[in-house]
Amino acid sequence: MKTKEECLSSLGDLVSDYDCDNLSVTDIVSLVERLQESMRRKKVLSNHKTPITQLPSGAWYTRVEGKKVQRKTKEALEDYLVGVYEEKENTLETVYEGFVVRRKIEVSDTTWRKDLMHYEKFIKNSHLATIPLEKITIDDGYDFVLHCLKVKPDLRKKYWDNISTTLNLMFQYAIDRGLIERNPLINVRPKSDLFAPPKKTRDGDTVFTRTEQVKVCQLAEEDAMEQHNALPLGVLLLFNLGLRDGELCALKWGDIEENHRGKYIHVQREMVAKVLPDGKHDGNKVIEHCKTPAGDRRLHLNSKAIETLERIRQLNDDNSLPTGPDDFILLRKDKGEIVNGTPRGIYARLRKYCKAAGMSVVKSPHDVRRTVLTNLYTAHMPLKKIQEFAGHSSLKQTMDYIRISDDELDDMQFLETLSGTGEAQKIIDFRGKNVELEDAK
Repeated sequence: MKTKEECLSSLGDLVSDYDCDNLSVTDIVSLVERLQESMRRKKVLSNHKTPITQLPSGAWYTRVEGKKVQRKTKEALEDYLVGVYEEKENTLETVYEGFVVRRKIEVSDTTWRKDLMHYEKFIKNSHLATIPLEKITIDDGYDFVLHCLKVKPDLRKKYWDNISTTLNLMFQYAIDRGLIERNPLINVRPKSDLFAPPKKTRDGDTVFTRTEQVKVCQLAEEDAMEQHNALPLGVLLLFNLGLRDGELCALKWGDIEENHRGKYIHVQREMVAKVLPDGKHDGNKVIEHCKTPAGDRRLHLNSKAIETLERIRQLNDDNSLPTGPDDFILLRKDKGEIVNGTPRGIYARLRKYCKAAGMSVVKSPHDVRRTVLTNLYTAHMPLKKIQEFAGHSSLKQTMDYIRISDDELDDMQFLETLSGTGEAQKIIDFRGKNVELEDAK
């Protein structure tokens, strides 16, 4: 967008062609039209990144797509360039490169990689990608839905929503640059029954039972003793702190704090996948912030967590691994080099313990986190406290993690309080305690 000073300068250049003391309405209209055309022309020419150079002969030249173009005057050369760029209609294909560059700055590498994948797999080879942006209709949007279903016949509604998000962000990018005025597909709302039904998962498959938890933790402790390695104990920390695996692997000894109420650990950074410019993974990196601002939190360490951290420190000392304030808690040696424990390594160990425990469903670190929050809920910790503990931005996120089976909660203990029989009823108050309720006389 032109600055105020640039607009005034352009206006001044145009006004010099008129007798300012005798400007008519027609002159003013003509002046405004010329100013608009000048601004439009400069905007179009801004797409040309190759320098325009004057030759010793006085002619002007530049290169367009590698081809040398020469004209007698600079104005004639600019006229040619305006014609070239106005002929190039903007499509999703033409805006993609700029879109991914901006998204790289805006979002995490993991989210950026998903945008790349959605474009490469679904958008790039669709007819929608080649239609001029201004000519796209809502019918083209529904045709694109059918295209996605052909690419992935088992496409679920949630997956479609993710593709649609990337697509809508590309349209917003075009709107921000003045290429179109509105998103032509904003009202595309395909029926849910077009998509494959969501996979049904039993709550028991996503949380550890108490027996499973005890057995897995026991196996982790035995593994740590046999290997004389602290990394298996990371599984115990997950069960006692409910961390994301990336948060666990980014903990440093200096994050342990203490006050009159006890010991805490400050969760303030995260290990994430390192993504290359082509979208491929290349190991991991630690970022100096959490997934969201709510993720930056201090968690009270229970006795088991304190004991586990002490054992990790001792094992690290025995293995000549550093334990200073700036050193990571989970370290290992790889071919003589000291390297961080990783989310992938934590998952591999947890998977091994689940199988050794004879579990029918192998569960993930994410399931450990879900188990911890469910256990806190059944222990009657207030929901807002669970939300803070989890580092969630909303209570809805927290509720999505909590799993309560039918045999753990009897509706009748609540419904009978509505019967008004006059008899004392036992209910559970918000603190989780049984209290007597007398019918009002």
